[in-house]
Amino acid sequence: MKRLILVFMLFQAVWGMHAQTMREVWIQMPDTIAPYLTESNRTELADYMDMGVEAELKNALGDTTRVSCMTSDYLSVQLNAATQLELKLLEKRDGGKVICMVTTYSGPAAESALAFYTTSWEKLEQPLMRPVVRARFMQQPEDMSDERFEEIRGMLEPALVEMHLSSDDRSLIMGYSLPELPEEDIVMIKPLLVQTKLNWNGERFN
Repeated sequence: MKRLILVFMLFQAVWGMHAQTMREVWIQMPDTIAPYLTESNRTELADYMDMGVEAELKNALGDTTRVSCMTSDYLSVQLNAATQLELKLLEKRDGGKVICMVTTYSGPAAESALAFYTTSWEKLEQPLMRPVVRARFMQQPEDMSDERFEEIRGMLEPALVEMHLSSDDRSLIMGYSLPELPEEDIVMIKPLLVQTKLNWNGERFN
């Protein structure tokens, strides 16, 4: 009997280490991801969201950290003036879950980094998404010459990719980020940009 109780207590302890809600995912996030935010800070922000009040505080850098959205499986937080973090808790076909993290840096053009973790915040080295051809992020109009199109494409070099997770479904939106350019160039380039939407199928974004 004592052995059964010990096994049950051990199971509960191990299970508790694996976050299953976005609140738990956020609070248990390793300090190394945002060293200027402590677990106490993250708990405080989650509490503010639960209370329905403005969820922001001064972090250790003296900058403002603000949570704009937190649902049962999604979180969007402005870590500081230049960094946005999005988390999505995705269900796998085997019943388990995986954490998808998109970090977007604005300097001032936006560039995103994508990472995946287990619910105990162990990093998964294999990207859980199909390869995406960046060339498809721009569409050449029928009346535009190849030379002109390549000239415009060159204005985006080095090409930066911006990504965003959806709070409503299990999708990932990605496309080129516009660098600092004259307003007339931005007006010309914007209609050529195409966003790609990938959907989570239980194993990867496809």
